[in-house]
Amino acid sequence: VWTAQPHHDHFESVAVRMREFAGELLEARQIEYRVEMDPSVAKLPLPGGQPYDIYLIFKESLHNVVKYAEATRVLIS
Repeated sequence: VWTAQPHHDHFESVAVRMREFAGELLEARQIEYRVEMDPSVAKLPLPGGQPYDIYLIFKESLHNVVKYAEATRVLIS
């Protein structure tokens, strides 16, 4: 449902969800993190199901960081 809404067809909408997820996951494990995003990237169009696909890839990446990297700090760029 989230991806079918027309106002979610730019990277900015998925970036908001990515930041929220990173905060929830990493803060719960007391991992310091920082998110850096070029403002021009926010306006990139993402047609179809791309926002959802990007979000799932991001989630899997962060889960792998937590599970395998034993990281104490994470930079998301």
